[in-house]
Amino acid sequence: MRRKLTFSCINRVKANLKLIDNFKSKKRYYEKLASLDQTFSVFKNPSDTEEFQDCCKSAVIYLRNNTRGNNLVYEENINCGFCKNMLIDKPIGITINLALTIFIILYSWISSGQITAISHKNWFSICINLCFVIFWIFGINKKMFEESAKRYAYTLITAIDSLKAPESED
Repeated sequence: MRRKLTFSCINRVKANLKLIDNFKSKKRYYEKLASLDQTFSVFKNPSDTEEFQDCCKSAVIYLRNNTRGNNLVYEENINCGFCKNMLIDKPIGITINLALTIFIILYSWISSGQITAISHKNWFSICINLCFVIFWIFGINKKMFEESAKRYAYTLITAIDSLKAPESED
C-alpha cells in the first residue's frame, strides 16, 4: 500500500501539470522545463503520447531532486508523507485505542468490583480513547491524503519558477 500511495503523489503532480487552469502559466511551466534540460524538449509541443507521459514522470523526478532546498516544497512533502503514514497506520491506531479502552474498562471494573463504581478519571480516559477511535475512523481517510498530495503537487509545480537553467558548457 505504501508504494501505491507514493505513486499517487507522483500521479498527482503529473495530473496537476496537465490540468493547470491558466493556459499562460501552463505554457510558462512547459517552456521553463524545456529550457532546464534538453531531454524535456517534448514539453515544447505537449501531447498525449507515451513519450510525453514518460517525460512528465522524468520531470517529476527532476523537480523532486532539484527543489530540495525549497522550504515550502519541503514542508508540503513532509505533510504529504505524514498523511500517507497516518492512512497506512490507521488500522494499527484503531486497534491500539480500542485495546486500551477495553483494558481501562476491564481494569476499572475488576479494581472497583462493579461497572457503576468506576472513577471519573477512568471514565474520562475511556472517553478520550473513544474520541481517538472516532478520529482514526472518520478523520484519517483517503480524501485527507489526496488533498495533501494535491497541495504538494501544486507546490512542486510552482517551484519550477525558482529553478535556474544550468550554465551552458560552451
